[in-house]
Amino acid sequence: DCSGATGEIMTSDILENGDDPSVLEGVHRIDGSLRINATALTDLNFMACIDEVTGDVTIFDNDSLTNVDGLWSLKDIGTDFVFSGNDAIVELQGPPNVERIVGNIIIRDNASLERIRGWQSLIGLEGYTFINMDGMEEFTGGNLTIQLNPVLRDMAGFCGLLVLNGVFAVTNNVMLCIGSIADVGEGIVQPAEPPPEWSISNNDMSC
Repeated sequence: DCSGATGEIMTSDILENGDDPSVLEGVHRIDGSLRINATALTDLNFMACIDEVTGDVTIFDNDSLTNVDGLWSLKDIGTDFVFSGNDAIVELQGPPNVERIVGNIIIRDNASLERIRGWQSLIGLEGYTFINMDGMEEFTGGNLTIQLNPVLRDMAGFCGLLVLNGVFAVTNNVMLCIGSIADVGEGIVQPAEPPPEWSISNNDMSC
């Protein structure tokens, strides 16, 4: 029950091995990034009431993590979602209430990951324009990167994706069926045609 969750953290929060995750219980908003790195956690239930993170959500190198249901309350992710090096998880259930991400989704190098599900509401990965040091406008973000997941078989969680303003890079997942990749790619209407920089190399092209 998150009806009484009114807490806010006004800075980025980094949980590492030995840190007490209960500091996030009752928190609904993080004004910054949330990074869960190299812990012994098996689940993310402690963050079950968090509905907004204004920066990135990075979950990296947590070798005992098997359940990410704690992500389900998330509605807004400010920049990137990164899920990498979590070697025990078999099914990644992405947050079902996130509709758009301005940054990137990166899922890579997860040794046991077989299925990507969830993300039921996700329709767009959008980039943004910024002014570089030379005073020139540059565009970045909006990429979907799924790489180096050796037993990944399907990525059906992204079948609702309509807008991808960056790069579609699904590569080096040797058991990932090309049909599952096609199911996602065929649903994207913006851009109307895949740009040349999109890549789907080194996946399972036999199914």
